[in-house]
Amino acid sequence: MVILLHKGRYRGMNMQRMLFMLFLCIYEGFTSAGVDNAGHIGGLLTGTAVTFLLYGIPFIYEQHEKQEKS
Repeated sequence: MVILLHKGRYRGMNMQRMLFMLFLCIYEGFTSAGVDNAGHIGGLLTGTAVTFLLYGIPFIYEQHEKQEKS
């Protein structure tokens, strides 16, 4: 979510790295016994929602305020 709000790049992270990590987590779920992909997907969705609430909404509001002042 943070990377999306910052147009694909934020503090040394980029969209390619995040997609690679997502792929690794899902791959581990398919190849390892006792690892459930539902937990990985649930964590991804929950993390995305919480990040949007705590970071995304204030970031969007701040950007909107900057545009109004300009």
